[in-house]
Amino acid sequence: MRLGNNRSHSLRKPKWLKTVTVIEVDITTSATGGLSIDVPFACTVIGMKAISTAANALATVQLSDGTNVVTNELDIAVLGSAPQAVTVDPTYYDFVKGASFVLTTNGAADRAKVLIEVLPR
Repeated sequence: MRLGNNRSHSLRKPKWLKTVTVIEVDITTSATGGLSIDVPFACTVIGMKAISTAANALATVQLSDGTNVVTNELDIAVLGSAPQAVTVDPTYYDFVKGASFVLTTNGAADRAKVLIEVLPR
């Protein structure tokens, strides 16, 4: 076994190795009509979490592309709750750079810190 200048052990990142990126969005005003966020790079949505920052009965948040629902609704009614999306629709989870993530809440007073988990493409 040769340990010296063995170039077969490259430190470059393999093409198959992907890094999960989290896009953080604070919902601080009403998002009942949808809060639009520009997609900064081509990516695939693999999950979403939300941390409730205000208690509000029946509060929910959901991710879409403006037309099609990407994740299930997350229940953010209890202050400090941190639900995670259990479904991500593979028909709509791919986004191109410049498209829009749209977060929609159930009520005008629903507040949360939303973490959209993506894999860059």
